[in-house]
Amino acid sequence: MSKIRTRKRGKTWSYNFDIGTDPVTGKRKMIEKGGFENEDAAYDAGVAAYTSWKHGNISITSEKITVKEYLENWLENASKPNVKQKTYENYRLRLDNWVLPYLSNIVLQELKPRDVDLWIKKLASEGKSKGTIISAKGLLSAALNYAVYPAELIRVNPTLGIKIPRYAPTNIIKRTIISKDAMHKMLLQYPVGHKYHIFLLLAYHTGMRLGEILGLDWKNVDIDNSSITVMQQIEYNRYSKQYYFETPKTPDSQRQFFIDPILTNELKKWKSIQSANELKAGTNYQIIYEDAATHNLVMLPKKLAPSQNCTRKNIICTCKLGEFIHRYSILAWLNNHGINAHSFRHTHATMLVEAGAKPKDVAARLGHKDAAITENLYTHDTDEMKRQTVAIFAKSL
Repeated sequence: MSKIRTRKRGKTWSYNFDIGTDPVTGKRKMIEKGGFENEDAAYDAGVAAYTSWKHGNISITSEKITVKEYLENWLENASKPNVKQKTYENYRLRLDNWVLPYLSNIVLQELKPRDVDLWIKKLASEGKSKGTIISAKGLLSAALNYAVYPAELIRVNPTLGIKIPRYAPTNIIKRTIISKDAMHKMLLQYPVGHKYHIFLLLAYHTGMRLGEILGLDWKNVDIDNSSITVMQQIEYNRYSKQYYFETPKTPDSQRQFFIDPILTNELKKWKSIQSANELKAGTNYQIIYEDAATHNLVMLPKKLAPSQNCTRKNIICTCKLGEFIHRYSILAWLNNHGINAHSFRHTHATMLVEAGAKPKDVAARLGHKDAAITENLYTHDTDEMKRQTVAIFAKSL
């Protein structure tokens, strides 16, 4: 590899290589590193550095690698530094479950469109939903786009033009509308003071995401002005088995919205109950902290002092002794009632649209980028909407 140059500087050796012209200054750019004991060590390090730079800095040092080797490197070195922890975990699951079991051993440079087509048809024949296949193909396509550029490992992305089979099942998440009567019964079953009571009210009255509700801090609730500001959520790392604080899903998810008088009054009641619970439990009350370095959620009894890196979080959804409510306990509890976390979000959005709220305003309240997402995911044609539609037509006659 003649592109690598070595030279001795004092008692040590260094390598350097040219990486082209700076588009702003017009000057040639070099990568150089020294401190090596001998010329061979400097040259070998230069070869590794040049190969890594040429292939997009994803730590690939071979011109021929398997799909598994490439995807593992892409995920850890190109993708992980640029996405949220939850997104990285979802990518990891998609690769482990839907991509690597089928394509791992194919050499990346020999991966053909027919291989991708056979893979997609295999997923469909196994009963994977259209949504699952689309997300798996999308992830593979993004990784292979990187292999085209800047990694320059392949010339063309073999996923281009490959279609999802029509026979792939369309399994849409069941979106249940929670009736006022059903909501009333749940609130009676879990009355004021119960750990699920305030969660139910926040979910039904705001349409917030599950993680946003569980991570809601009192400092982000303005009782006097009846408003909530969404600034964080609690997520769960499947690999480290740790709960952690994270910013909302997207920039648009960081939002402020107003709440109705009923929810405002219930929050006042709950704040008093929560304070009384802490007073009664004394030093056994559990305090929730955020570790500044890892953003992990740390929970300690009041009698124990946290490390200096920890900041107290005054979470709203807590148990009687101050413990935060675990995501999976909520999901299991909702499942027992035949609903899921999206049911409340779906119900809230549908009720607003049904009452005449503008989709754009509903989208802003839910933290969606545009109204189309809101209309496609969380609203559907209820009987009331159908009656309104025919009434509009009748009026036009």
